[in-house]
Amino acid sequence: VILTNVDKRKPVDTAYVRQGKVELNIPKSQDVFALGFEGKKLFEFFADAQQLSFRLGSPVQIISAGSLNPIWFAHNQKVEGIFQEFRKSETSPERRQQLENDYNLACRTLFEQNKQNAIGVAILGELAYDLELPQLDSLMALVPSATSSAQIERLHKSKQIAYQTRPGVKFADFKARNVDNTQDVRLSDIVGKGKYVLADFWATWCGPCRHEFPYIRKAYDTYKDKGLIVLGVNVWDKYPAFREGLGKYDLVWNHIYASADRSATDTY
Repeated sequence: VILTNVDKRKPVDTAYVRQGKVELNIPKSQDVFALGFEGKKLFEFFADAQQLSFRLGSPVQIISAGSLNPIWFAHNQKVEGIFQEFRKSETSPERRQQLENDYNLACRTLFEQNKQNAIGVAILGELAYDLELPQLDSLMALVPSATSSAQIERLHKSKQIAYQTRPGVKFADFKARNVDNTQDVRLSDIVGKGKYVLADFWATWCGPCRHEFPYIRKAYDTYKDKGLIVLGVNVWDKYPAFREGLGKYDLVWNHIYASADRSATDTY
């Protein structure tokens, strides 16, 4: 079995199951840990006691643990029931909306009841996905240990980027390379010159990106003579793959190569 720190996305310890039992060394931490076997996550828990004992099954049973795991297990069991019903093909759109509301309420309730402990940090990581930056900042102020969470730090950084590039604010500049990879260019060399610019971030391996190409081509053909500039921004590709993709997918509009560093993706 493999013990993983969910917050830091790192394996912590491994061990063999012997005579139906396994022992693992768990570092003292506020983070959520997960136990996995053969590539499948079995369950998540908090290392909130010197010795923890669980019985694997469906559901996993707590034999001995600290005060946080019974609360965490009950919450996860509740939301798993919500997810299972949500995923059923016969569940109506109206019922799915109600289930989504039930999930959000369960998370907010758990957060309000556990702002001063590790559960508050963990559940804030769930709530953060649907929050704007000012909302996240206000909730983080209520949780003393939120700033020490790697997951919250990652989410907060992504929210900062989204907030700085939100609709209605001036574009954020970044550097890239020209299509021939012979000189540096900047987004501001093309954008901000008084014309409409459709910037499409794409990669050759990205299925949704390739799916959009015909629609971008239609916009390009329809409006190029009326002043629209279409700019392809290639990210996370090797240069040969980028050049091959231009011909393979018939991408005839302007492109810049932004895969040489993380400037574009860190900005947007």
